[in-house]
Amino acid sequence: MGRATSAKGVRGGRPRPSYALSVQYVMVVLLTTRADPPRRMDVSVVIATFRRAWSLPLALESLTAQTRMPDEVVVVLKPSGDGSEDVIKEYESKLPIKLLIQRRGNVTDAVEMGYRSASGDLVLFIDDDAIAHKELALFTN
Repeated sequence: MGRATSAKGVRGGRPRPSYALSVQYVMVVLLTTRADPPRRMDVSVVIATFRRAWSLPLALESLTAQTRMPDEVVVVLKPSGDGSEDVIKEYESKLPIKLLIQRRGNVTDAVEMGYRSASGDLVLFIDDDAIAHKELALFTN
């Protein structure tokens, strides 16, 4: 017997995968506190990217619209020749970007590379095709 499909396209309780840009709120993957609570915590945002020149501007633009700007944006780029480098250069004047080039490895290696390079007391991760909520790091004040 087949699974029922609702009018919204959900089959078996799971949404169908979408291959278009998914406008999603960012999930905090890892929180790391390295500071004493009384002082203002520095916030680092890590983005690992590969072949996403089409969506990277949306992710970076969402960081420029934050109610509390990140102190550092660590972008780990695996070069692909799709124009991602040009997108990052465009946002260097708008955001405190630290660019790291990943020569080998996969996304897990890129995330670890970004985490190790981040200098913030709080390290937040977003996908290169995500749009961050404007109050992503508001609770850190």
